[in-house]
Amino acid sequence: MFKFFFYTVLLLMVTTFSIVDSRTVDRPSVITKDLVLYWSFDEPTVTGKTVKDILGKRDGRLEGSPKVSAGKFGQALEFDGKADFGTMDQIDLGDFTVEAWFKALSAPGTWSSVFDFGKGGPGDFFVTPNHGRTGNDIGGGCHYSGGGAVDFSSGEKTKVGTWYHVALSFDKDGEGIKLYLNAEMKKHEKFNKESFEDWGDDQNWYLAKANWGDPLFPGIIDELRIYSRALSGQEIEQNMGAAGLAEATSVTANDQKLVEIWDNLKAFKSAGHHFNLDDKTH
Repeated sequence: MFKFFFYTVLLLMVTTFSIVDSRTVDRPSVITKDLVLYWSFDEPTVTGKTVKDILGKRDGRLEGSPKVSAGKFGQALEFDGKADFGTMDQIDLGDFTVEAWFKALSAPGTWSSVFDFGKGGPGDFFVTPNHGRTGNDIGGGCHYSGGGAVDFSSGEKTKVGTWYHVALSFDKDGEGIKLYLNAEMKKHEKFNKESFEDWGDDQNWYLAKANWGDPLFPGIIDELRIYSRALSGQEIEQNMGAAGLAEATSVTANDQKLVEIWDNLKAFKSAGHHFNLDDKTH
């Protein structure tokens, strides 16, 4: 009997350890300074047509029928490229960083967007998996006062079924706007702060949709985060390597489970029971 109990507890502990991904344990933490929105898309945060902001401030709305799917970390949202997209209320930002993971499930249409914040004019900025003016690669762009526009090319074409981390940062008083792909800066364009005077109100902030009537994005988006400052390249690299909330939470939960199992084991021994691995009784 004791032998049976011992092996049962041992099996539970080994199983619990196996659930914890060693890659998660070694991952850095997500940058939280000046984080103003965090959509993890993990299943508990997606209910009906609502996406919950982990920070509890800026929930989003879903159109069509996006579904929870396996993500880069935990779960993500899958968009069909036909009717699915997400929206959020405009956030008043000066400097900013927007970052996310995405994976195309089929060839994305030209100018389809991972995200597009603006109103199809000055102040609009976006990231696309298929840039129409830079050889159909992963890129982005922004439109500023006076009708000007800047295109950001990564030089890398989207491969269906491959995860990519993208980040767009803007520092209106210094560094301008930067595009990062997999934590590598691909474009840096300097602007003065007057370039974005016309951002204005009543903007459309879209996920998996563009402001220009372009095709919707056919794929999966995970770990959308928005900051009220321009993150450094080192911080973006840290965020790319950071585990999502679901994996970080699973480590905590499994650690707690191990503590509970070990406490039960000690309690069993304290009650006067002893383990004899040669015990043949059951």
